[in-house]
Amino acid sequence: MRRLLFPIVTLSLGLGASACSLPHGSLARPVSPAGAGSSLISAGAMVPFAAVGGGSSGGDSAFEGATVDRVLVVPDVGYDYALNDRTYIGFDVSVWSDNLILQSDTTDGIFAIFVNPRWEYGVMENLSLTVDGNLAFLSVDDAKTPFFSPTFGMRYYLDTGFGGLIVSQQIGTAFITITMPGSLAYDIPIPLGDTAKLHLFPEVRWDPTFIFTGDASGGFALFSGGLTFMFQI
Repeated sequence: MRRLLFPIVTLSLGLGASACSLPHGSLARPVSPAGAGSSLISAGAMVPFAAVGGGSSGGDSAFEGATVDRVLVVPDVGYDYALNDRTYIGFDVSVWSDNLILQSDTTDGIFAIFVNPRWEYGVMENLSLTVDGNLAFLSVDDAKTPFFSPTFGMRYYLDTGFGGLIVSQQIGTAFITITMPGSLAYDIPIPLGDTAKLHLFPEVRWDPTFIFTGDASGGFALFSGGLTFMFQI
């Protein structure tokens, strides 16, 4: 995993105010809308499992894919408040650190913290608009940089009778990059009482970034899997 993690985070530091799309947090919400005044408290983790990337400069181009050889755990906690049945306002916080790479005795001094204010507005019974702030601070050894990369998107809910599918897709830009984070998740609701529920969200997330610098261009994408526990109260 170190061979994959280090160049990706180093690249994002090199872009300065530009941003890379890195997996942080779940994009899933309950398929059955939470009632107005409900709180959604979540905790979980994403684990990158593969990456692809390529680029071109002049007449030369290259493309490569890889699977990870270490397990990186990206923990996340979040809170959302339901303003009405399908409109939420909230935030999540997640951490990237090479200290969270399992089966590794060495570190590269990589650390990133994401604080993501988020908003969802229901426009139809099963379709919402989303806005995510994506505030982050990245550090590799002595190189440090903050970035801000807001994304806008849509979230679609498919009720299957017991929970259902959630498809999220976003797009954002920051100077010389375009990011398109998205995910596919399944909502497994577990009743805990008259109104309280526990939602389990197994999820696959994709995080592509496209970079444009003069006569050169390229991009890469990380693919991750995760599990989130969300309490609805």
